[in-house]
Amino acid sequence: MLLTTRRVFIVLAVLIGLAAAWSPEDREIFALRDAVQKDLGPDKTFYDWLNVERSASDGEIAKAYRKMSQKLHPDKNPSKAATDRFARLGLVVKVLRSEKRERYDFFLDHGFPMWKGTDYYYSRYRPGLGTVLVFLYLLSATAQYWFKRLTASQHRKHMSSIIEEAKDHAWSGGMPGSQRKVTLSNGKTFMVHPTGQVNLIDENVEYPLNLHEIQTPTWKDTILYTLPMMLYYKVSGKQPPSQDHASSDGNTLAENEPKKKLKPKPAQKVGPRRRK
Repeated sequence: MLLTTRRVFIVLAVLIGLAAAWSPEDREIFALRDAVQKDLGPDKTFYDWLNVERSASDGEIAKAYRKMSQKLHPDKNPSKAATDRFARLGLVVKVLRSEKRERYDFFLDHGFPMWKGTDYYYSRYRPGLGTVLVFLYLLSATAQYWFKRLTASQHRKHMSSIIEEAKDHAWSGGMPGSQRKVTLSNGKTFMVHPTGQVNLIDENVEYPLNLHEIQTPTWKDTILYTLPMMLYYKVSGKQPPSQDHASSDGNTLAENEPKKKLKPKPAQKVGPRRRK
């Protein structure tokens, strides 16, 4: 999982680096090109709209613009769509009659990039406040889900290693299956039972280590479910049901009922000392 996350960050870093390479002028060309293709078709260029060759001079482009502008002038087409198209025509001519033309021709020859930067897409598809809040809500729930899943997985591996270590210490010098008390390198004491069950001993009480009680989290363990339910119980005045199961983040030892108390060893009787 960590390797996959690292790869995702590497890809994002590359994409961000590519997006940073586009200048504001490039982004203007991208936006204008998309608008023109939306009007005329996916394969149309600025030159196609003016009906000129790519080798056309500034004079030829200006002549074509005057001819085209007469057809698209807002006086002859009194509508917002016609006004916007007329304005775009002026921007197209401005690109083709400036140093931006060389940059536009470069993209025509080498292809326009698919990734143009988040600011470009934000300006085209600017979301409302509600959309932003929903996106952040879903993003937070997703991050919380994977964090809980990773935490549960790590805790399960940690508990499994403790169980195996306790069994190795208990049965390395004796017959497998015998009940033994061992103290591991972490300073904690465990009881290994003949069945293979390993219990943590704390203040003379045994707490069983059970891998099955470390639950794999679901979407109900995230704010995607808990937040609406919390609001529901708060508004309705109802009491939420009690949760007796162990949490998915691995806090099982503290919530489990102790298995049994260890019997203290009887005190040894000390007889009177004999006089020499």
